[in-house]
Amino acid sequence: MNTHIVCSTFESKYRCCLLVSWVVVVVVLVLVLVAVVLVLVLVLVVVVVLVLVLVVVVVLVVVVVVVVVVVLVVVVVVVVVAAAAVRALDVQKSLSAAQLL
Repeated sequence: MNTHIVCSTFESKYRCCLLVSWVVVVVVLVLVLVAVVLVLVLVLVVVVVLVLVLVVVVVLVVVVVVVVVVVLVVVVVVVVVAAAAVRALDVQKSLSAAQLL
């Protein structure tokens, strides 16, 4: 069937224009849908990256706090042990001095 003959009447031209219009509308809708999906994917990627950065920052803060607490505990233990050792030496010197008398 020849397209020129089919589209020669007014009704056929109207149908051809209507078909072309619907094709254009469908193509535009598909393009808009693809654009919306791409924007949603981009937003999702940005949110995931921000969450990962937040998790890394929280982990780093926790690690720093734990290291500081451990260092403080070690310093306190060393000071207490050193004070106890000095006190024990003083007591031993006092006992030695008392025994000499």
